[in-house]
Amino acid sequence: MNYSTEDIILLDRGADTSVTVHLHGATIISWRCAGEEMLFLSKNAIFDNLKAIRGGIPLVFPKFGPWKYGPQHGFARVLRWKVEMQPKKDKNGNVFAALSLEDNDLSRAMWNIMFKLVYTIRLEESALHIDFTVHNTDKITFGFNCLLHTYLATPDITKSGIIGLQNLNYQDKVNNCEDVEEKEELIVREHIDRIYMDAPNEIVVGNMAGNRSLMLKTFNFPDIVIWNPWREKAKAMLDLCDSDYMKFVCVEAGRVNKDIVLKPGQSYECSQILAAITALL
Repeated sequence: MNYSTEDIILLDRGADTSVTVHLHGATIISWRCAGEEMLFLSKNAIFDNLKAIRGGIPLVFPKFGPWKYGPQHGFARVLRWKVEMQPKKDKNGNVFAALSLEDNDLSRAMWNIMFKLVYTIRLEESALHIDFTVHNTDKITFGFNCLLHTYLATPDITKSGIIGLQNLNYQDKVNNCEDVEEKEELIVREHIDRIYMDAPNEIVVGNMAGNRSLMLKTFNFPDIVIWNPWREKAKAMLDLCDSDYMKFVCVEAGRVNKDIVLKPGQSYECSQILAAITALL
């Protein structure tokens, strides 16, 4: 990949288990678990420190979707973050690191608000923990969205089922309607862009990289977005290979259906855990 080593931090647990974080957008671009890459990163991803990185786990803040004040999905994924804590190991061999982003001239030109974001990563033997905290350091109340735009790698998206969404209400952004999920196991076979609301805090995605399933556990992330551009839209994306849509499914934990509102001095904490498990669906 065409990026500088100065632009990344590496959390290395040993045994070919590691996480690579790009400081542009605090984007996790790799999570290797016992030699298997669990995240999808496009071979055509652009590393110009300007455009959002295609793949991994980009961070959405302060707005999900189109935004009249700035780029789609906000500015957090296109600004450079500061390393708050360099990677270090605990007594169990787990590796921690933390990054932060505070309001600056670029952010205030789009959104004239004072804030601090803290992004903490913990790498375990077979799990990746992400904690995200928003601090209101301003003197006014503000609202925002946040979401982890996670690209999960799969050998074949049409064989990777998502369990845990049945009976949930969802907004279908492709067909511009609302509906209820009837399937016990959702398998993506076409362009999909849905917001599932009031989701459970545990979801399983089966038949993923390394013949494993992934358990997604969340805290204070009540919405789950499922996205894949499918064939025609993938062809229109310069930073995505034409056939790449078959190699990932985005399962994105967030708070996007309703704004989170923070008063001065308040904070909002949310998190997700991705755990690789051997049980298959």
